[in-house]
Amino acid sequence: MINNKAIGLFDSGTGGLSVLQAIAKLLPNENFVYLGDTAHFPYGNKTERAITQFSLDNMTWLLNFPVKMIVVACNTASVIAGKELKARCPVPVMTMADIPQRVRGCNVGLIGTKHSVAGSLYPIAKTRKACPNLASLVEQGNLFSEETEQEVANSLVGLEDVDTLILGCTHYHFLSPVIAQHTKAKLFDPAPMVAQRVKSVLANKGLLSAKRQGSIEYYYTK
Repeated sequence: MINNKAIGLFDSGTGGLSVLQAIAKLLPNENFVYLGDTAHFPYGNKTERAITQFSLDNMTWLLNFPVKMIVVACNTASVIAGKELKARCPVPVMTMADIPQRVRGCNVGLIGTKHSVAGSLYPIAKTRKACPNLASLVEQGNLFSEETEQEVANSLVGLEDVDTLILGCTHYHFLSPVIAQHTKAKLFDPAPMVAQRVKSVLANKGLLSAKRQGSIEYYYTK
């Protein structure tokens, strides 16, 4: 069985593009619809109730398209709203929490929003730190300035002893070159594992696309 419906993805802004990039690289024949909820960015400082409602609204909007799966390309939304999205969505939902915990290290650290570091995401992480300003720098396109360098350096204070550092916000992918300059730890970006999981689920359900080349549509709230 083949299925040329799209894979829908949403994030609080542009961070989820890192997940889209990984999935599209692995599954170039698929169609994608991406929604960045920039009107409500950032999710990290919102209440759990608000995050859940934003996530449900994003899901409802994506279901207006012929989608066969929805990927929650946001760690905060995955932690806070993942279960409710799965309960209400008529198509499979993949979250950032639905990947095998294949993180290796004796002293694993996790950086992310206050919700993602406080949640059950990556229980292997011994050291957790909320970095509320990093996602905003990415959203502004401010990736390599002195301000960004200083903010990254400040964010990694207290994480000097970790040997593996999990990027617990999809925005951080775009800061990985700067982060790597300020830590000796191996960086773990979950996006490629999400892509592998998406492929596996679609293959098992007989939902992989038969197109020779897929398409990507981008939308943002405002």
